[in-house]
Amino acid sequence: MTKVLPFKTVYNSIQQEIQKYKKLRDSLTFTAIDFETANEMYSSACCVGYVRVEHGKIVDMGCSLIYPRFHPVSSRNYLIHGISNEQLQKAPTFDEIWVKLQPLIEGQIVVSHNSSFDINVLEETAEYNYISLADYRYMCSHRLVQEAFPSLENYRLNDCAKFFGLNLDHHNALSDALVCAEITLKALKSGHDTGFNYLNQDLTGHIIKKKSADKLDRSFDSLVGHKKVDSNLLKPNLEAADKEHVFYNKKIVFTGDLKTITRHEAAAKVQALGGDINTAISKKTNIVIMGEKAGPSKLEKIFTYNSEGCNIQIIEEEEFLTYLN
Repeated sequence: MTKVLPFKTVYNSIQQEIQKYKKLRDSLTFTAIDFETANEMYSSACCVGYVRVEHGKIVDMGCSLIYPRFHPVSSRNYLIHGISNEQLQKAPTFDEIWVKLQPLIEGQIVVSHNSSFDINVLEETAEYNYISLADYRYMCSHRLVQEAFPSLENYRLNDCAKFFGLNLDHHNALSDALVCAEITLKALKSGHDTGFNYLNQDLTGHIIKKKSADKLDRSFDSLVGHKKVDSNLLKPNLEAADKEHVFYNKKIVFTGDLKTITRHEAAAKVQALGGDINTAISKKTNIVIMGEKAGPSKLEKIFTYNSEGCNIQIIEEEEFLTYLN
């Protein structure tokens, strides 16, 4: 029979938990973190930067590459952070790094800019490495800054760094974590009352994250229309096309958002070059043309099929445009 704890015992335990994290917050004590990943999988952490702040002062910081085990670095992520598979071969595993990170995270307040990404990476990479995380709370510096400084047009990390006159080497994990720590301190010292909810793991979860101005008014057609490929484009035009072109008679799949051309326009050009456009990735796929926010399920398929001996090539939008020309 399950033992039911007295209400007073439960209440006192909750109050102690609240006071613990409130004390940490009020004393400006937290750990700022930033992760870079090998690919689209949250469990593929390949680098972590951390900055420890105690009583409003930075007391420790560090950065380490992480061997992502069975997660290869995708071409897209390499272009973002410049970390190669070769660099990671001799890097420590996450469980080895955890010896240093554990006291900075467990029982502490963890801050990151866009916490929905970094906290997911922390949680899933830990689980992937058979590590159970003890209790901790986290805050999103993106939300903190927008509450404390509502006049900013955008709250991306590079925008915040520019606003506060901070040096930022974006997607360098230590530089990102350091700027995150500094803007968090500025937000907490601003005196703006954000009404933290200490019962939630996400202390800033109640703050609605503002969207960039260019994303506020987008119709359904503008959201999904650019991703449509008409069925009449799914058959290759082999007779009129150049047989020497890289797309000729190749099975090609689009994923993600293209910035400079709609998916329909891109598909029409590929068809004219003899490409065989498919809507799903399979072992027969030759080329995947990747835009921003590529679907993680498709990326996972690419890695899986390639590890099984397939040779699916990923082409980023910039390279894709050169082939069209």
